[in-house]
Amino acid sequence: MSGVKVAVRIRPLSQKERDNGAKKCCSVMKGSKVVVIKKEAKDVYLKSQGQGVNEYEYDEVFDDDCTQREVYEKATQP
Repeated sequence: MSGVKVAVRIRPLSQKERDNGAKKCCSVMKGSKVVVIKKEAKDVYLKSQGQGVNEYEYDEVFDDDCTQREVYEKATQP
């Protein structure tokens, strides 16, 4: 019996995003955990729009500097 494997890949910021002053908001912690830091939005109406830190855990996590080959070899090939 096989299970479902969940992997996530953090994409790098585009040049346009960098030019507009966007900063990386996701970090990989301990190989399988992703931490998302969210800054408070302007004109906040909902609690979910406020500042916060969320953590998510996956079977495989790939940072923004990984290659397509790394993703394939670790998450797909097996």
